Amino acid sequence: MPICNTTLEYRGGLAKRLLDSRHLRFNEVRERGSSTVKRFYTNMKFRDFSFVVHPQEDKVILKGSWPKFHNEGQHNYTRYTTGDLSLDIITLSELFDYDFSTGLLHSLEAGVNLDFTGFLQPYFTPSYLIPHFICFQGRKPFVPMNSIKGIGNGVECAMSNYRIKGYDKGLQYRLLNPLLRLEYDCNLMKELQPLGIRVLSDLTDLHKMSLLGQRVQELVEDIIIVEPLATDKLSSSQLKLYQKAERPSFWMGLSSRNRHYYRERLREMTEAYSQYQLHETLCQQTRKEWETLTKNCNIFAGVHESSTPTSKTENCNIFSPVNCGKRYKVLDEVAAVSFGVVVQQSNHEQVEEVSQSERYCQVTGLPLHPQQPKSKVVGITTLKHDANTLSLLRQRYGNKQCKRAYHSEAYRLAHGPRNEKSNPPNNFMRRIKRAEADCNLFGLEETLRLTAEQQALLNYFDGTEKAVRPTLKKCIKEDKDTIRDSFADSETSQHRGVEKTISATGGGSVVRPQPLTKGHLQKKRPNTVNILDNNVLELFPIEPYGS
Repeated sequence: MPICNTTLEYRGGLAKRLLDSRHLRFNEVRERGSSTVKRFYTNMKFRDFSFVVHPQEDKVILKGSWPKFHNEGQHNYTRYTTGDLSLDIITLSELFDYDFSTGLLHSLEAGVNLDFTGFLQPYFTPSYLIPHFICFQGRKPFVPMNSIKGIGNGVECAMSNYRIKGYDKGLQYRLLNPLLRLEYDCNLMKELQPLGIRVLSDLTDLHKMSLLGQRVQELVEDIIIVEPLATDKLSSSQLKLYQKAERPSFWMGLSSRNRHYYRERLREMTEAYSQYQLHETLCQQTRKEWETLTKNCNIFAGVHESSTPTSKTENCNIFSPVNCGKRYKVLDEVAAVSFGVVVQQSNHEQVEEVSQSERYCQVTGLPLHPQQPKSKVVGITTLKHDANTLSLLRQRYGNKQCKRAYHSEAYRLAHGPRNEKSNPPNNFMRRIKRAEADCNLFGLEETLRLTAEQQALLNYFDGTEKAVRPTLKKCIKEDKDTIRDSFADSETSQHRGVEKTISATGGGSVVRPQPLTKGHLQKKRPNTVNILDNNVLELFPIEPYGS
């Protein structure tokens, strides 16, 4: 089953519908010493769903397992596809006459149940594999899983925003055959922000479910599993590493760089000398099972293609994917930032299809679909999920070198577009700041002349703390810039790189800068502005007093 337990938040009239429903019975919690009801909660689960109603906030929290709801609240060990999830959302919506596809996700469990019947025994069984789960990414060890209801055998690794769990679901439900459950338990939806998953209807989008499957696959690949090797073929250093790798304390004591180094060495040893390829088979079966569960078209996709609602969808609105870049408190905020992919009116009479606005990198022109809405250039998220984009950036920027060898190629290549966009403005701004610090006698506005291209570079900082003064940006260099000098004489003089040509009318002078050499930059004089870029500043030397 790709989706299991979820925690959802609803607003907008659902509280009253639930309290008046004949399917639910509620207990109430009152504030101490007051007759005001603080919240209502169901005293019995409705097909494994529990409801908590907050009447003062008009908020409903729904918790439960969708596979158990599909199986009348009995179990969740059978296959549960995205098509089943779509039908169950419609069923729940029809029961309470409310669109449950609009629920905001607060937590999510996603994973697969793997049946290794027919594989080499006893190696491909949960009882053998689970004890060989050493740690996750070498950062945290797996510990016994105490949250299994009933009899069970499992381990889990708790990170800051999510948990990775592996346990024997067959033993939990006393099945004839073992069933290994690998699960990604996300308790902070910020983790799913790059995937665009924020509301319940997003879990029926095949593209987003494919990205979620890649996330689960990456987590399984990052599990360090020490499996049987042909030790007689190992060198002394490899044998020493193999013996140490079985201890979680060995990985915990390593630095991040050494941890990556030894993980790669262990992986190479496993690929070369493993007798059963346990980890590789585990990853392959995870990918195949996820594809099997999500390959069928969902009901919501059918509604997108047709403007006529069917009997299955007439009571179920389709809510568009939303910007998940922050944590929303009310559904009105979600509706306000909708991407506008599909919007269905509340009267169920018309479905308006609006094409999604494509976003492209400002440097390379490549699409930015899986990245954050505010992204402007190709980043590591796109490169991780798009091999073609990674290949194109490899051709453009070559083999990027990095100080830390454990960084991935996607991490290194992601710096290319970002630096190409930000480096020119930042370098130019540093020259401006250095020149401003050197201008002691005259203000920078009096000595600075910018071309149109240079002014465009400064526009990069508009609206930020580094934005330059408007008067500074108005100092645009033109072909016929003139600066009046009432003390100028009718003569032409050459002085340290600056040519003064006095006009024939005697009314002023035209100051034209000449290219500065490295000698002018190295021999800095107290009465001369320091120039770092020939195309940026015009130099006005100060004549010594009395000369």
